[in-house]
Amino acid sequence: MGSRSTLVGVEVPITGSDSVKWHELSLPLPVSRSNAISSGSSSPPPWPQFPPLTDDCASCCVVGDPPLYFIWRIHKTHPNVLELLELSAESEFPKIGLRITFPDSLTSFAHIHQNQQDGSTLTNPYTLYVLTVSGVAYLIKLRTISAYSSTSVFPGDELFQFDLTSYSNAPITSVAASAGCLVVGRNDGSIACFRLSLLNHAVPGFVNELRDDSGINRLWGFMSRGRTVGTVLDLGIRELHGVPFVFVLHSNGVIQIWDLLSHNKIFSQGMNVQNPEGTTAVRCGSVKLTISQTEFLGHLAEKEPGM
Repeated sequence: MGSRSTLVGVEVPITGSDSVKWHELSLPLPVSRSNAISSGSSSPPPWPQFPPLTDDCASCCVVGDPPLYFIWRIHKTHPNVLELLELSAESEFPKIGLRITFPDSLTSFAHIHQNQQDGSTLTNPYTLYVLTVSGVAYLIKLRTISAYSSTSVFPGDELFQFDLTSYSNAPITSVAASAGCLVVGRNDGSIACFRLSLLNHAVPGFVNELRDDSGINRLWGFMSRGRTVGTVLDLGIRELHGVPFVFVLHSNGVIQIWDLLSHNKIFSQGMNVQNPEGTTAVRCGSVKLTISQTEFLGHLAEKEPGM
C-alpha cells in the first residue's frame, strides 16, 4: 500500500483579492483602561488572559436573505486588526474591504448578524461582535463596507464596549453569540449571557448568569460537591422554533443545554467515558459542539412527556 497523504486542506487565493482597497479604521481605548492610564496606575486590573493567536484565523458569517457572506480574518502577526470582506453571489468580488484596528489583541472570534431592532437599519444594517484577549467585548453597528472611507477613529455613536471583567475575574475559555446576545464560558464552569444589544450595562437584564442553584438549591450545591461541573471547553448557539439554545461542553464530560430566553437549563448529561487516570477531556482542533434537531427534540420529549 502506498503512504496515505496527510494533506487535509490548502489555502487557495481568490481571484481578484489582491486588488482589494482596504479602508482603515481604529477604535479608541476602553474607558476603564483610559482612566487607569490617565491616573498613572502601575498595577493593571486582573483582566482574563487568553492565549495569544499562534495561527491566522478566519471564518464566514452568513447574513440575510438573499444571503450576504461576511468573511473575517485576523493575522497572527497583527492580532489586533480585523479584516472584513462582504461577498454576494449576485455581484462580482468586492473591490473594497474594511480593516478595523483595536486597542488590544483579539480572540479568534467574530460574529455578524442583521440589525433588526431600531431605526438605524438603513444606515447600520449589521452588527458586529468581537472580544479582546483582555476581556473587552465590542458591539459595532456596521454600515455596508462600501459606505466606509478611511478615517482615524471609528464613529463613537456606532460603538458600544463593555469590560467583562467588571462582572467576573474568572478567565474566559469559550465564547459564542447570537443576535443581541454574547455568551461566555469560564474556567470555573460558569456561563454568563450579556445582552449587548441593550447598549447599557446598567439596564436590568443586561447580564444573566446561567445557573440552576438559586435559593435552596444554591445551598444544596454548596453541600453537594459532586454536582460541580468542569471548565467550559466549548459553546454553541442554535435556534429551534424561534427559541435560542446554548449548548455547553464541560471538561469533565458534562453536556448542558440552556434556554436563552428563560435562562433555564433544560438538559444535562455526563458522557459515560472512563478516562485513564491522569488524563483530562480536551477540545480537539476546531471541532464544534453540535446536535441534530431530531435528537434535541427527542431529549425534550423525554424531559416533557406532553410535547
